[in-house]
Amino acid sequence: MKFSIIIPNYNGEAFIKKTIESLINGLKGMKIIVVDDASTDKSVDEINSLKNNRVTLIQKPKNGGFASAVNKGIRYCKEKGVKFVIVANSDINVSPKDCSDIVESFHNFKQKNLGVIGYQEFDDNNLKDNEDTPGFLFALRLSIINKVGYFDEIFFMYGEEQDFFRRVINCGFQIKQTGIRIKHYSEMSGSSGNHNAWLSIRNSIYLETKRKDWILIIRKILILFLIINRIYGLKNRKDNSFLRITRPGIIKGNIYLFKAIRWNLNKMRSSND
Repeated sequence: MKFSIIIPNYNGEAFIKKTIESLINGLKGMKIIVVDDASTDKSVDEINSLKNNRVTLIQKPKNGGFASAVNKGIRYCKEKGVKFVIVANSDINVSPKDCSDIVESFHNFKQKNLGVIGYQEFDDNNLKDNEDTPGFLFALRLSIINKVGYFDEIFFMYGEEQDFFRRVINCGFQIKQTGIRIKHYSEMSGSSGNHNAWLSIRNSIYLETKRKDWILIIRKILILFLIINRIYGLKNRKDNSFLRITRPGIIKGNIYLFKAIRWNLNKMRSSND
């Protein structure tokens, strides 16, 4: 099977070199395409220090978000005739054993209807063969793009994988979770400030807005309200999604929720025009 690895990168100076080296050493023969999203740190210097016939750097002129970077990598791979890709966050830590297990998992693609192979974050005990498959590392059959479409760049960051996997399933393809555990330094590949909280809140609602189901939209808004105001979800206080949403505090969090509702209503109106 002809595989390549796509790594979106934004300001990953602290870990991008180590991630690339571990993938080069562990996944023999596979080419790595790093899509840099206009990083402002020394990421590009780190990547250039590793550039060879196995590492290709694509530099974008402006930061378009995770979905945009993945799409750029997918289009490049399709033009090169690549049939399968691994999409990897720039802040994963893979051992030689991890790489061996990942290669072994590729035999699942012998199932013609299998679109995505998923892997598990090291501390996550929930196996998911659905839209909630973790998006930090997954393998993708590129031919399904013709039917499923590309990642929705409106998300910018957070939720785009869930939306994509949902469309994979809706188009009749399967997702297979392997249970292979990989270390992922979540939140390291981007800033962890209020902007991330805003995107997380906005996109949580946008996932349901795309379905145009008012019951699901209202339910999601209510859940977000309860989380922001520390009424619900406290048992998940160590979960990255919970921390991201609650980080701005109650006052600012509710402001973001109000703005997110208005943003999503505008999206629904424009889609109906």
